[in-house]
Amino acid sequence: MQDNLYAPPHAALADQPRPPWSAFRAVLTGLVIDIGGSLLIGVLIGVIYGIAQSVSGAGPDEVASALHHDSPWSPMSMAGSLLGGMMSIIGGFVCTRRAQRSDYRLGLVMASLSTLFGLLMSLGQYSPLITALLAAATFGCVILGTRLGLVRR
Repeated sequence: MQDNLYAPPHAALADQPRPPWSAFRAVLTGLVIDIGGSLLIGVLIGVIYGIAQSVSGAGPDEVASALHHDSPWSPMSMAGSLLGGMMSIIGGFVCTRRAQRSDYRLGLVMASLSTLFGLLMSLGQYSPLITALLAAATFGCVILGTRLGLVRR
């Protein structure tokens, strides 16, 4: 019994764990982070590159040509690939954590969809070998994010 009748009762309270998201919602969220983030990064890099080219005296046609016919080994493309890979890792991580899964199933689904989208977006831009390497890197980055996000039970 309590000594003070006006004090609130004592109870052992704890935060309830968050319920897991549905598989569809988790994969969709991961894809939005991966694809949306990669597109946003691509736009930002393109704008920065365009501004840098304009400041150096290039005309609008030269800037547009440089953006569309860029080598995959240029600093701009390499930065875009690295930052896009980071977005793929984050997307796979968020997908797995929100679904609270301890397996790779949703990560594999998300990696397949993200890779397919990347292949469709880059058709004809690079050689088939470079396109295949970028697709494999995307798949691997999503699986790495899934691995980092696995829930230990």
